[in-house]
Order: sequence, then C-alpha cells, then structure tokens
Amino acid sequence: MKNEKCKKFLTISFLAFSLSIMLIPYNHIQASSPQQVRENAVITTYSDKIQWVFDTINGKRYKRLYNFSTRTWIGDWILIG
Repeated sequence: MKNEKCKKFLTISFLAFSLSIMLIPYNHIQASSPQQVRENAVITTYSDKIQWVFDTINGKRYKRLYNFSTRTWIGDWILIG
C-alpha cells in the first residue's frame, strides 16, 4: 500500500515537473533567421577616422591630417594660403 502511494506520488511529481519545463519560454533557444541576425548585428568600424584640421598661424591658413581614432597627427602642416 505504501509502495503504491510512493509510486503514484513520484509519477504525478514527474509529470508536473515535465509539464512545467515544457511551458517555460525559451526565447534564447529559438533559431534566428539570417534576416534577424542582420537586424540585430552590431556594426564595428575597423577603419580609422581621418580628417583635415585647419589652423591659422601668423595670418596664414594651414591644414594637417589628424587621425581621430588613434589621436595622432599624420604628416606636417601644409600652407593653403
């Protein structure tokens, strides 16, 4: 009698546990389509951001390239007039 109650309890417990596991939403397991991957992708830029910097020294205009990614100057000042 006691053995039957134990079996019944274990069976019901196992079924309840199995059902609860099946009802948990697994959003992170769902397969993503290539379109979803592209929409959620993080874009990383690998090229440097280089721009001309202008300055006026003694009334004359100069320009020089500056790499904003590495924070370094490129080349020398060039007189532009």
